[in-house]
Amino acid sequence: MAYKDVIILNADDSLKYYNKKEYRDDINNLNRNTGVIFSNCDEISDVSVLSEACMVKLEWCPNISNISSLSNIYALHLSDCELGLDIHALCNIEFLNLHFCRIFGKPISDVSMLSNVRVLNLSHSDNLSDVSKLGNVESLTLRDCSKIRDVSMLGNVKFLTLDCNNLIDLHGLNNIDHLELHCHSITDISMLNNVNRLFLYDSLHITDISMLTGVKKLFLFNCSKIIDVSMLHNLDVLYISNCKNIVDVSMLSNKCEISLTGCNAKITNIGSLTNIEYV
Repeated sequence: MAYKDVIILNADDSLKYYNKKEYRDDINNLNRNTGVIFSNCDEISDVSVLSEACMVKLEWCPNISNISSLSNIYALHLSDCELGLDIHALCNIEFLNLHFCRIFGKPISDVSMLSNVRVLNLSHSDNLSDVSKLGNVESLTLRDCSKIRDVSMLGNVKFLTLDCNNLIDLHGLNNIDHLELHCHSITDISMLNNVNRLFLYDSLHITDISMLTGVKKLFLFNCSKIIDVSMLHNLDVLYISNCKNIVDVSMLSNKCEISLTGCNAKITNIGSLTNIEYV
């Protein structure tokens, strides 16, 4: 969503701006086309004055309170903030980013009562272990969530980014449309056959992807143990970056768009394929 006006405030000018008439005028003129971005602002406390904005982004603002007053905004981005239970009153928010945040009194993962949230980021949540109560979330980002062991209940999520080093089991994710996987401990991805768009990053233990015959778009980054892609006849797009052991792409469909980065010197057999780009 584009915003007609965006108010940006950071630590360097927060105090002199916060106490001036210009600040009061800007706040009084907030509307549904306005975004507000505050960073490193100790002076910001009661955020109810921002309730008329469409988007509010607060980064490293340790003294914020009255979050529930923002229940009618469209998007809320909070970074490294300490929150109370009033976060669960944000019933109309569709885009919620809570990375590096801590919520006291209730697990941060329980957003089931926030029925309108469609896009959710819970990255860098040290104590996050349960992601079973995510309501109607369609797009979920989980980075650096080391306590997550079970993602089987995320089958209804359409867009999922996982970067959880202790996660070893991906069962239940077979119907996800878009999956970005950064989990180094994963060894088996055979259950991901129905994923439409699959990104694999730095997969140290995955060796066999021959079962991914339903995947349409495959992006491989630094997957040194993957050797064979010849069985993936239904691919429309294949992007390979720094996968040094893949040497043969000749069996892929001629309709497949192939991009090779950092490994083109090793690809020795392209057969009759012509739709190849060396980046």
